[in-house]
Amino acid sequence: MTASEDTYIDSFYPNDNFEQAPNGTLNGGLITPSRLLFSFNMSFGSTDTIHSATLSLTCTTDAITSTGIAIYPAPITASWNVTQVTWINSATNIMWNSPGADGSSERGVWEPPHRAIANGTMLVNVTALAQQAASNNQNTLELIVASEGAQYTCALSESAIVSQRPSLTLDTSSSTAGNGGTVTADFVDEGASLMTGDFILMAEKNPTLSYNSLVGSGVEFQLSLDSTFKSNEDLTWHYSTMSNTFTTTSSSGTFDIPSGSELSNGSVIYYRVRSIDSTDTLSDWTDSYFLLPALSVTDNGDGTATIVIDADDMGLIDGFIEDAQVDERSMNMKFGTNDKMEVMMSTTKETVVHMRLYLEDIGLHSNATIQSAGLNLSRFSTSGTPELSIHEVNTEGVWDEDDTTWRRSDSSTLWMMGEEICFQYLATPWQVHLL
Repeated sequence: MTASEDTYIDSFYPNDNFEQAPNGTLNGGLITPSRLLFSFNMSFGSTDTIHSATLSLTCTTDAITSTGIAIYPAPITASWNVTQVTWINSATNIMWNSPGADGSSERGVWEPPHRAIANGTMLVNVTALAQQAASNNQNTLELIVASEGAQYTCALSESAIVSQRPSLTLDTSSSTAGNGGTVTADFVDEGASLMTGDFILMAEKNPTLSYNSLVGSGVEFQLSLDSTFKSNEDLTWHYSTMSNTFTTTSSSGTFDIPSGSELSNGSVIYYRVRSIDSTDTLSDWTDSYFLLPALSVTDNGDGTATIVIDADDMGLIDGFIEDAQVDERSMNMKFGTNDKMEVMMSTTKETVVHMRLYLEDIGLHSNATIQSAGLNLSRFSTSGTPELSIHEVNTEGVWDEDDTTWRRSDSSTLWMMGEEICFQYLATPWQVHLL
C-alpha cells in the first residue's frame, strides 16, 4: 500500500513546506530535528484483525563513523494539511501546540524503535498503530516518524525511483480482533530503588524483568532513560516473549537483561509493558519507573558499611535532600532556592528550616540495621552560642520546597495557626550544639 500523502517537517526550515520533495530528512539532533509525516488510506475497521503492519522506508546516510539510527513511529492525532504543514504549523495560520507535532494532543506515544546502522530498507513495525486505527474505524492511518542518532535521508512518494517509495504492508483477516489481553509487571514497585542483594549496596544494572497474571499469549517490555521512551542514550532495551528467551509459565515469566545491555547507575529508568492476545492484538502500554541510585559505600570490614550521601550525588532527578528556610520577618518570602539557610530566634521573631531526606531512595535492605546516622551542615557564620534543635516531622508532604513560606506550606495551603502547624507533628527533639 502506497502513501496517499507524505512530507517532512524540518526545524532548520521551520516555515517551509516540503510536500513536493522527493526525499525527506530524518534527524534526531537536539539542534535541528526533522520528522516524516505519512497518511495511508485504511479500508479496515473494528470487525477486522490486523495481525501485523510494517512501514517500509528506503533511507541513506552520509555519516561515516556513527551511522546508527533509531526510528520511532507514532500516530498523528491532530489534523494536518500536506500542502501547508511546516515545523511550526499544521496548516496555514494553525500552529502545532508544540513545534514538530510534539504536543500530547497532536501525537500518540512513540512505539519501540527500528534500529539500523547502514543504508537500505527500514522495516518499521507500526502494528499497534494500525490496530488502533482499525479499532477506531479510521479512514486513514496517520503517522509521524522521528529518530535518534545519525541523520538519514528517506525517499518519499515523489521519488523518481518507484521501488524506493514508502509503503505499508498489512497482514489482515476478516475476523473480529481481540482486546490485547492484560498483564502485570511485578519485578519492582513503582518509584522504588532496584538493588542487588549484596551486603554492599549496589544498584541492579542487569535486573530480571518479570510479569504475572498474563491473560494472552505474549508480553513485551521496553525500558528507557526518558519518560517518552525516546532517547539517544537508550540501548536496545526492548524485549518480548516473541523475540527473546523468557522463562515462562502459562501466566508468568522472567527475563534477565543480558551483559552488554547494562542500565546506568545514577538513573531513573522508565519502563512499560503490554500483552498480546491470540488474535495478535496488542494491549495498551502500562508505564512505570524505578531508580538506580549511585552510592558511595565503604566496607568497614567488621560487618558494617558506611554510606555517604550528598544532596544531589545519587544522580536521580530529585535530590536526596530538600530544604527551605521560612522567616517570620518576611512571612511571604520563598527561600527554597537559596544556597544558604538561616536559623534565628529573637524575642519576637524567628526563622525555621525544613529539611526532607528521601531515605527510601537509598535502597537499604529491609533486614539492614542503621547503627548511627549523622547530618553534616557547614556553618558560614554565627552569633553568640546558639543551640540547633532538630525535630522529626511524622507526616509526609506537609510542605513544598519551592513554595513554602512562613504563612504557607505550599502555594495554596496556609499553615494551621501559621508556622506552628509543624510542631503538631514533632517527636522528642534532640540537641546539636554549634560550637
